[in-house]
Amino acid sequence: MREARGKWLALAALGLSLLTIGVDATILNVALPTVGADLGASTSDLQWFVDAFTLAMAALLLPAGLLGDRFGRKKFLMGSLFVFGAASVWCAYSGSSGMLIAARTLLGVSAAFLVPLCTSVLLDIFEDEKERTKAIGVIAVTQTLGLPLGPILGGALLNHFWWARCSWSTPRWWRWAWWPSPCWSPSRTARSAAGSTSPGC
Repeated sequence: MREARGKWLALAALGLSLLTIGVDATILNVALPTVGADLGASTSDLQWFVDAFTLAMAALLLPAGLLGDRFGRKKFLMGSLFVFGAASVWCAYSGSSGMLIAARTLLGVSAAFLVPLCTSVLLDIFEDEKERTKAIGVIAVTQTLGLPLGPILGGALLNHFWWARCSWSTPRWWRWAWWPSPCWSPSRTARSAAGSTSPGC
């Protein structure tokens, strides 16, 4: 019973992680005029505020997944969660265009690890075919919801708070994603890495 509950807690955490990535990809879009005015950003800078995240994530998705399989999925997943939260705080406290671009790039790098590793860990946790199908459905829905939710959440926050609150929302969600991490079994994640006894988690 406890193991079954742990599985679904882990699924909730993984889904929240992927939802947050989708939100962060688009949440800054509606805040660009305000951010540009505050940081004195050029048109090129505004473009990079958005593209730094997506370019870094797209470029590193494949190697990130391979590194996780080789050296331990849970280890990289936990590290990426921490880096993503730290990069979000850095975004909130960025005092220049260059600093915000660097923070958004780091955000994209950590997201590149999180996207494939969340899916890999999910497949290890849910070994039953029916449960796995349901879990994949939940993950697919959360990933899809994140992108349109970003501008809505960003606009709501801008109506009441400073633009940096768009980035501060992520660490608050991240605590809930981190909490069920013991449910991500090291033995399962290590076991599935090429069926080996690699360094694993």
